[in-house]
Amino acid sequence: MMVTLGWVGTILYIVNHAYLSLYSQWRRDVYYLGNLLAASALVVSSSAIQSWQAVAINGFWAIISLLMLASVSLRALAFGSRRAQVLMSGVIAIAAVAVIKSPDQLWNALNWIAAVIFALAYLMFCTDKMRPRHYQLANMIAALMTLPSLWQQQNYSVFCLEVTWAGLSAWAAYKKYTEAHIVD
Repeated sequence: MMVTLGWVGTILYIVNHAYLSLYSQWRRDVYYLGNLLAASALVVSSSAIQSWQAVAINGFWAIISLLMLASVSLRALAFGSRRAQVLMSGVIAIAAVAVIKSPDQLWNALNWIAAVIFALAYLMFCTDKMRPRHYQLANMIAALMTLPSLWQQQNYSVFCLEVTWAGLSAWAAYKKYTEAHIVD
């Protein structure tokens, strides 16, 4: 049952991310509802196998999606790129210390850094503090960072999600880049 739920969440996320990445007239309510449903399914399935980074990422996405669907203003939570850079620097420093103390924690550290990248990018995108192309690039980087740990945890549904997510994000970022530079 949990494996099936994980795959349902994965398929929902892929369809939803493709909708955002490939459809220029996407609607926010459809996007947030798709994210809420997919994230909720993956929180439950990832909890069952104790894949805590996947639980953290998807739990955050579910909460933000629910708040956006309820039209709750997140402007007070949003912060610009300077604060995001400071937060990311702190997370990377903590992860570096953890890896120095225990080198076998490298994949785990990368996975938690990816969780923060996903969360920050989603929050900043939802509050219009991040351009779509930068959002797609952040998603691509974070998705690729999670792969070794997800494979090791045998969280194959989320592993497949992240491979597809990275590919869609790369394509969308490229597409947004070429559209922005058509007149160059």
